[in-house]
Amino acid sequence: MEKDSAGKGNWKKSLFEIIYESETFLGKFFNVALIGCIVLSVFIVMLDSVEEIHVRCGRVLFVLELAVTILFSIEYMLRIICVKKPLNYILSPMGGVDLIAILP
Repeated sequence: MEKDSAGKGNWKKSLFEIIYESETFLGKFFNVALIGCIVLSVFIVMLDSVEEIHVRCGRVLFVLELAVTILFSIEYMLRIICVKKPLNYILSPMGGVDLIAILP
């Protein structure tokens, strides 16, 4: 991790590289994990839409979907934290998609 002029680690730059730069190992891992969470979320919603499964496993599916939503919320906050102009990200199409993913 690089050090800034005050001798502290430049954690925002490192976080930015992980989230936005998919050429690094951690960037690739982050992207794969994010795609996995998206697929898991869709799968949970599909299962929950089946009445028999909802009756049997509704609570478990709710908790799983809540956990995935919390992960998406953390990802959204981390994206806002590590960019130079957070408002530009929030108002961008990708920021809008991320916000819509966590609102429901």
